[in-house]
Amino acid sequence: MTEFNPFIFDPSHESYIGTRLLPCFPFQTSYDIGWNGVRADLHRQPPWEVIEHSLSHHSIVIHHCQHPMQVERMLDGRTQCQQIITGQVEITPAKVSQKAAWRQQVEFTLLFLDPTYVAQIAREFVDRDRIELIPHFATSDPLVHQIGLALKAELEAGESSSLLYVESAATMLAAHLLRHYSAQKHNLCQERSGTLSRRRFQPVIDYMHSHLEQNLSLAELATVVQMSTFYFARSFKQVFGVTPYQYLLQCRIEKAKQLLHWQDLSIAVISRQVGFHDQSCFTAKFRQIVGVTPKKYWAGL
Repeated sequence: MTEFNPFIFDPSHESYIGTRLLPCFPFQTSYDIGWNGVRADLHRQPPWEVIEHSLSHHSIVIHHCQHPMQVERMLDGRTQCQQIITGQVEITPAKVSQKAAWRQQVEFTLLFLDPTYVAQIAREFVDRDRIELIPHFATSDPLVHQIGLALKAELEAGESSSLLYVESAATMLAAHLLRHYSAQKHNLCQERSGTLSRRRFQPVIDYMHSHLEQNLSLAELATVVQMSTFYFARSFKQVFGVTPYQYLLQCRIEKAKQLLHWQDLSIAVISRQVGFHDQSCFTAKFRQIVGVTPKKYWAGL
């Protein structure tokens, strides 16, 4: 792979992109809301030709185009003229030279994965020096597409207190890239000896219940039981049948129902006490799980 490029941009800095790469800044970005390991930028760009450059992070483009469109793209010295349709994705590893050109307005989500984060996901399975992702032109990948849409929706919702959800998605994305876009295929599904039980996870369950109001991260929960984030997320779902985020969400809603029974706290106060800093987000999640809004639930007590 090409390692040298005079224009190297670092997405961990807000100023990584500007008129030297794209004519318009992202209309929405996760840069300033504390996501770990992954950054999501939502773009709507006019016709443009991007200069040759490389990035310090792995990047994934997820297209949202109403009609098929032509894009000329160069990756690692190879050029293709592609017809892009909605849902297609492009994978560009860190430090790989790239450029692109299009002749009509485009809309896309641009994800950046920190190579250090990917290496942390893989460290108990492979030697970090053996991690080499392969560039891919526009291709259909339903899982990457769905992860991208989930992160896009999370960003658009404006709810910043969802580190566990975001990091779980980033972990799944990193593992998927290692499995399917690596020079050497990595088996991340290998089982460890022994069978984990609910009892093994009791400390992290207790931790969740005692920190419902906090913005818990996947790494924080994995540390409680001394596991890697990938192994923790995968094993937790095997044992409980739901992801750590889904379990935590259920705990928060059950606690909210208990607080509503007291009937002396406002819904705004309750939403903060169970970890929602946006009352509208709390109402939406409560209705999704319980079937009614908190206000209607309270009225029926």
